[in-house]
Amino acid sequence: MKKAEIILDEPSIIAQADPSIRRWGPFQFPSIERLADGRLHCRYHIEDDTAAAYGKAPGNAVSPDEGKTWEPSGLAARQGLLLPNGDRISAANMTAAVPEKSELPPKRICETLLNSGRVSCYDPDEIPARYGGYYLARRKAGTDEWVNERHDFHIPFSVRIYYHNAGGLLPYRGFSRIRLAPDATVWGLIYEYTWYEGNARMAASFVTSDDNGYHWSFRSTIFYKPDFEDRYWATRTGYTEPDIAFLPDGSLACLLRTDDSFHQGPSYICYSIDGGYTWTDPVRFDDLGVWPCFLSLKCGVTLAGYGRPGLFLRASADPAGKEWSGRTTVVPVTVSSEVLHLWGEQDTTCSYCDMMALSDDTFYLVYSDFNVPNADGAPCKTILGRRGTVRIVE
Repeated sequence: MKKAEIILDEPSIIAQADPSIRRWGPFQFPSIERLADGRLHCRYHIEDDTAAAYGKAPGNAVSPDEGKTWEPSGLAARQGLLLPNGDRISAANMTAAVPEKSELPPKRICETLLNSGRVSCYDPDEIPARYGGYYLARRKAGTDEWVNERHDFHIPFSVRIYYHNAGGLLPYRGFSRIRLAPDATVWGLIYEYTWYEGNARMAASFVTSDDNGYHWSFRSTIFYKPDFEDRYWATRTGYTEPDIAFLPDGSLACLLRTDDSFHQGPSYICYSIDGGYTWTDPVRFDDLGVWPCFLSLKCGVTLAGYGRPGLFLRASADPAGKEWSGRTTVVPVTVSSEVLHLWGEQDTTCSYCDMMALSDDTFYLVYSDFNVPNADGAPCKTILGRRGTVRIVE
């Protein structure tokens, strides 16, 4: 079996916070895309990581030289995913609603934990219609304006969450990622709480569109299945932050997070050979992994990025995505996971990353490092970019 080797160049600074900013949220969660004029564009979070930040503007930086140098940008719009009809779509950044308590259903399904806080779960069909639907943002071909669109479809067993202890927020629902399949089918990736077999847990669901995202159909859900070798399996939030890869042999792979606010959790991988209608049982991909991210290169290599603690890349030259290389370290682990969770020590990175292809065998990676020194030597939360190359070896 052929194997893939990852070679990383030295990182470039995309954006750097003032050294006084050490709290969780700002200068994290970057994404990367190419603008119509050829420049690279990086968006990154500059608010606290709370539901109250939904809808607020991100930080932006652009690069005219393939990521070697970066400069701040006032660019507020996103480039989004280019569709066959020339439209571009993106996950919508919707400000959470604040409904009157009288608008909520008289009875909730249950109460559960989300990010160390308690939330109420309700039947979506009992929530007022004006708060319903799933949202995406669209820029139609030939226009410059982004418009949020509401789409109504049903995902079996899904529930709505309400932050009853955090400002009474009711987040709008939307897509965590949007992917375009080789056959031009648009995939919406969603993770949300479900009430399934008497348990409230997150699950990964997929909806698809064959008309450039104007109409959507439910395809499948991957419900949490306990991994009894994970000692915290009984308290896991479920499967979150899914990403999919369209593999060279025509099958699909899905990466899933289980790490939660309480304990480091494994990442899992599963496969589909029938277009995502059914999936194999998830198996452990690694013993850690938040925001697992896929990138498929034209040379036949599939990349995966994930971490917490630290940040790592792995590569597969296997057309079926079953054989993977060992970890390539991007941000090393300097504090044990037990210390991070039990004593609240600062992480070295948010461990969220994004990748885009530059050529058949090169890519660009964006990520955070919380301890990059500034000109005065003070450690700063920093968004970094790094060019990488894959080499296939026998």
